Amino acid sequence: MKKNIKWIIIFVIIAIIIEGCVFAYNTIIDKLYSKYKFIDNEPITLNIDNVKFESEDENYESLNLDISKDIKIYNVKLVFKEKFDGNLYVRIRTDYGDKFLPKANYPTTEFKTYYKEGINTNNLKFIFPKDSNISIEDIANVIINSNLDYMPYINFSIARCICYFIILILIYFFIKYRTLIYNKINNAKIENLFLLFIVIFGIIYTFVNVPLIRYDEHAHFWRSYELSLGKIKSDPMNKFPKSVIDLFMRDDGTYPNREFNYDTVKNKFQIDLNAGKTISFPVGTTGGSSIVAYLATTLGTFIARIINLTPMAIFYVGRIFNLAMYAVLVYYAIKICPSKKFKKIIGIISLFPMSLNLAASFSYDVGINGFTLLAISYFLKLKFDENIKEINLKHIVLFSIFAIIPTICKVVYIFLFGFMFFIPKEKFKNKKMRIIYILLQIVMIVCLYVLFNSILKGNAQQPIEKNPIEQIIYCVSNPIRVFNTFIYTLSTYSSTYLFEMIGGWNTPSILSIMLAFVLFIVAMENEEDSKKCIFNKFEKTVLLIISILEFLSVFVALYIDWSTAQASYIMGIQGRYFIPVLPIFLLAINNDVFKIRIRNKRIKYVALVFVIYIVSIIYSVCTYM
Repeated sequence: MKKNIKWIIIFVIIAIIIEGCVFAYNTIIDKLYSKYKFIDNEPITLNIDNVKFESEDENYESLNLDISKDIKIYNVKLVFKEKFDGNLYVRIRTDYGDKFLPKANYPTTEFKTYYKEGINTNNLKFIFPKDSNISIEDIANVIINSNLDYMPYINFSIARCICYFIILILIYFFIKYRTLIYNKINNAKIENLFLLFIVIFGIIYTFVNVPLIRYDEHAHFWRSYELSLGKIKSDPMNKFPKSVIDLFMRDDGTYPNREFNYDTVKNKFQIDLNAGKTISFPVGTTGGSSIVAYLATTLGTFIARIINLTPMAIFYVGRIFNLAMYAVLVYYAIKICPSKKFKKIIGIISLFPMSLNLAASFSYDVGINGFTLLAISYFLKLKFDENIKEINLKHIVLFSIFAIIPTICKVVYIFLFGFMFFIPKEKFKNKKMRIIYILLQIVMIVCLYVLFNSILKGNAQQPIEKNPIEQIIYCVSNPIRVFNTFIYTLSTYSSTYLFEMIGGWNTPSILSIMLAFVLFIVAMENEEDSKKCIFNKFEKTVLLIISILEFLSVFVALYIDWSTAQASYIMGIQGRYFIPVLPIFLLAINNDVFKIRIRNKRIKYVALVFVIYIVSIIYSVCTYM
């Protein structure tokens, strides 16, 4: 007992020393773990006294302002004289393309945006829908900031000290009971081991990450809440409890509040649901997404709502249900996979900090990632499992269901269906049955897609009308420019996409590199059953083509639906969109040539993943203190 007390005292002292070093580092060097507040240096107010609205086209008009290109712009703020009470969308156009200013779903006087690296432009234009009835007299001023500085908050955190202390205790017990832990890990089934990690770290992320951290979480919450009320069709006039709407409002009435911290969450937990007091509230653009993307979050929201939990509690219950769905999908994906190597590949991808951050949120990417992994695993089972002698109708139906769900959510993942052509002909009763099953799959694809993406899809309107046909015509007419745009985007942001895909926003880049290295080693290592699950050269080539097509489809889709034709880069691309593509790519490069052998490799993988997640969680906690 005395020995344990001694170690507890030592760990407390070490935790204080660590936090003191972080505190000093923040204060003196101003880099790691630092919280910043913006300091506006010499904001410039543009003169709009003699500026008029000009017609952009039949639907939009613009406010055009001249600005010197010698000025580097970081912030742009459009200020109205009075609060605008309405669903107004404002777009800003510069030499770098168009960008949406946050919409006002609630009375507000300001529309603002920022450019992280700063831009130089001669063109500054605000574009309004003509039916908004905005006049020059309604606008107070336009403010830009050309000199942005940062100042670190000076804060010694007791909460962080507690985190360090807990981690030290965990390390202590890991070392003390390492033999027992080693035996448990090596004797555990792989699917159980990964399930344990997903549940533990997923729950931690669920409560460590404050609301609205990323991934348009507020919009996904509104859509889930709307569906829990039985409202399949989105409508700006749909009514919601005012307490739920206030959940993501700032104190000044602006929406959404992207500056949540733990104190904000604590205060919001005290607000009762009060379902009787309702007001209209537009859900947003995700209202057009298929309901299949929100099955888990809608169920969780429905249950929490009918038992009259507080709005903030409803939010976290929805997160937990999304995590639970993800854990179940990954568990069965690993379980049915016929190869130990592929089991570990699927498990590591499912454990990416980005994957778990998504799973612990309202994002509908959870269903996309989970069902993609399940579809790939089931395909491997159909192809390589020696116990499946003949493909039957049940196999075709199950695979079609697993593969159609990611496609319903985002059509770019439709290439998953190509896997059916990899199943050996010998596993079909005859050539005729193979053709029948393939045709049946196509019919199921069409029927399910129509059912979920048309009949059971919302009708939310996009803030700015896009014409994909015009974008396509532009691409065909200007192939060289489009190609240059793609190359520029890929060369400039490829490392960002990689880090985002693996680590997300709250994981240091070095940890993402470590995880990528672990994944590569696992993909290349030799297992006793590896030779049973090897594709031939032709199949690998086709798989590589499929992964490239999936990769390119993301760029094409966002270029057509999100970017303007004149944009210098493809807007809206995030690393998380490539998670479903990664396992297909790893299948393509898998081989039985490299002989990588690691002694006690499972315990080493687990230890490394454990360390990465501990650091990632500390990183997250420090963000919101």
